[in-house]
Amino acid sequence: MSNSAKDPKEQDGQSTNNMYRQTPMQEGQVKLLGEKVAKLGFDVQMRLITVAETKEQAGQDLRGLLSSLSQFNQPEGNGLRPK
Repeated sequence: MSNSAKDPKEQDGQSTNNMYRQTPMQEGQVKLLGEKVAKLGFDVQMRLITVAETKEQAGQDLRGLLSSLSQFNQPEGNGLRPK
């Protein structure tokens, strides 16, 4: 076979496989999705209650509790969010 019969992309040093290559970020997302599918999902409801002398203090305490739960959030995965 002569060079003229080859695919023009292969002549430029690019194979057709490189056209579908994933970026490292995409590879990471695919890996996370695979791990997520392998685990059971749960639909959870939690009720948080705070008691304080003032309504403002109770609201501040509740925001503190919510922010402490943010450590369980995954940027490209599941997380806890208030309703």
